[in-house]
Formats: sequence, structure tokens, C-alpha cells
Amino acid sequence: MTRKNLDFADITRAVAQQLKTLGFKKKGACWNRSAGVIEVLDLQRSKSLDMVTLNFGVLDCEVFTNVWGKAPRSFVLVAECTLSARIGQLIDGYDKWFPLDSPTVLTDIQGMIESKILPFLVGMRTRESMEEWLDSEGDYIRGYPPSIMSLALIKSSLGHKAEASALLKQLNSAKVSAWKLRIDEVSRNID
Repeated sequence: MTRKNLDFADITRAVAQQLKTLGFKKKGACWNRSAGVIEVLDLQRSKSLDMVTLNFGVLDCEVFTNVWGKAPRSFVLVAECTLSARIGQLIDGYDKWFPLDSPTVLTDIQGMIESKILPFLVGMRTRESMEEWLDSEGDYIRGYPPSIMSLALIKSSLGHKAEASALLKQLNSAKVSAWKLRIDEVSRNID
């Protein structure tokens, strides 16, 4: 008897069952859990529709509000997180996609959630751990103003105001005017 290949909907249903027992709420192929911060996980299908990867992150609501000048939506996407990553960053630093036609695709994905993503999310519940992650991912966030502003706000909240100011000053001198108003507002919030 041959096993039917799983499709994206099959994977999404199985992951939904796994995460529901852990307190996550689902919308589409994205899940949120409130734990002092908002923990977010999503499944992303490849453009060729034959592979899937895992994206995840943590949203600090106060930091988000200070960066964007508004409160986060009631259901958060990975792209809105204070810090985010893709599963390959936790495995070996390379992008990782799981082929849907692999006989182990479901156990591989659920195993990565259990062994890598959930411990990461729990470990990112403090600003100290967020600061450490964002500092270690400097090359990854270097060109993305919201991540740099988030890091500056986190550093400021932890008493590292000089580092926070230096980050924002460097960002302000490197960016075009599209971000200037937000950078100036964040700078005022850390002074």
C-alpha cells in the first residue's frame, strides 16, 4: 500500500492539532499564543507549492507600539514581530524547506516545532534574551529599520541608553527620509 503524499492543508491541520493543546490560536496557517509577549508561528508554502518552511517570532507589544506609533493588531503575523526567524537559522544557519512528497515531512515539521521553535519562543520571553538575539543577528537586521528601532527600544528599557541612542543615530544618518519621522519619534521615546 502506498502512502498518499501530504498536501499543505494536511500539514496545517496536523500542526494546528499540535499547537492547540499548547494554547495557540490559529488563523489560516499562522498561530499566536500570548505569554507576556505574543509568540507567533506560521507555515509558508514555496512558490512551486511543493515545499514548506516554518517562520516564527515574538512580538513585544510595547516595543511594537513605540516603533509603529500604534498598537499591534489582535492577531499578529510573523512579519510584524519584534524579532523573527526561519527554522534554518536554528538548525544550521541555512534556509530549510521540507518537501511535501517526503514520507517524513509531517514528523520532521512537528519535530522541529517541538525541539527547536517552542524552546526558542519560550527563551525569547524577556527583553534581555531579545536583545541578545537581535545583537547576534546584526547582519540579518542591519538594513531593516523596524528591527534596529526595536533593538534600540529594548536596549533603552534595559538601561543601555547610550547604545540605543548610537543605534538610532547611525540608522538616522543612513536612511532616506521615509523612516526619518519614525526614527525621530523612537529617539524621543528613549530620551
